[in-house]
Amino acid sequence: MPRLYIISGCNGAGKTTASYTLLPEMLECSQFVNSDEFAKGLAPFSPEKASIQASRLMIMKIRYLFRR
Repeated sequence: MPRLYIISGCNGAGKTTASYTLLPEMLECSQFVNSDEFAKGLAPFSPEKASIQASRLMIMKIRYLFRR
């Protein structure tokens, strides 16, 4: 059965940094889905303008991963 780990916290708390170590090593998780990364891909110079679209893409990716 698929598992979903949610890492939350305030901006700048180190969620993304910790995720790259915590998820693969401690939780044996092979996928990391982050709306900020989607936003940077959509609008590299102003990712905040793509936050809603990035969140939608993130949800689509999570749904895809659960269906695999």
